[in-house]
Amino acid sequence: MTFFLARGLEWLWLLRMTDSYRGVHNAVSLVGDAEKFLMQWKDALQLALARLLVKEKVKTVEDLVNLNQIPEVSKPRYVRVNTLKIDVDSALLELGRQNMVQKDDVVPDLLILPPATDLHNHPLVINGSVFLQGKASSMVATALDPKPGWEVLDACAAPGNKTAHLAALMRGKGRIIACELNKERVKRLKETIKLSGASNIKVLNGDFLNINPKDPSVSTIRAILLDPSCSGSGTVSVRLDNLLPSYAAADIKDTERLNKLAAFQKKALAHALSSLGIYFKGTI
Repeated sequence: MTFFLARGLEWLWLLRMTDSYRGVHNAVSLVGDAEKFLMQWKDALQLALARLLVKEKVKTVEDLVNLNQIPEVSKPRYVRVNTLKIDVDSALLELGRQNMVQKDDVVPDLLILPPATDLHNHPLVINGSVFLQGKASSMVATALDPKPGWEVLDACAAPGNKTAHLAALMRGKGRIIACELNKERVKRLKETIKLSGASNIKVLNGDFLNINPKDPSVSTIRAILLDPSCSGSGTVSVRLDNLLPSYAAADIKDTERLNKLAAFQKKALAHALSSLGIYFKGTI
């Protein structure tokens, strides 16, 4: 409890220690429920903070936070098995020769290894038998669940990990159109596809928004995987960035970028909805 009180009060302390509280307060947009709640109880919290500093025999909020710091929990290393080249059990056996490894309970072709496991030079990684791919990324194609023989459009394909995953789930059968607007990212996309060994992927260097759903070449598409560029704001609350004055300043600075991202995502989603099969993932 002490730790969470200290972290919550840290934002108020930054305001209080500023030369002109009113100027900072007006500059900070109290858009979050946590911020509004803290400001409502500002006086009581500051009094509680003063008492807590005395009780814990420290002088600053920073010392208080460090005193009660919760150890960081490291994330495990996830590895997606490329079933176009190797089966899951064989990959499990091979990786298990030098590391502790287990199967993921959600994604069938995903393996879990200890945090910070270095596999960049492992033969299975180098030859494309496994991909260093996170769980969230690996869940996308799994959720879409394409069947062998389907025709699928990957709308924003680069760097290609999800595209290659689609091909593996389809067992190399059917057709995948991998669309990517940026020429440099197309190069990376093609490298990933080549490494995966997939032969049923056609790369289209163009704008997904310009694809006509009624065009005969795409009229038989069964599903669309739409994973557009996003802001990454989904991790803000985990880091508690939204409680700091600097977050508001950064938010204002990035408004133009966020508006552009939101506009593109809206157009992309609307365009995808004109087709038969949809899977949409991202953070506006």
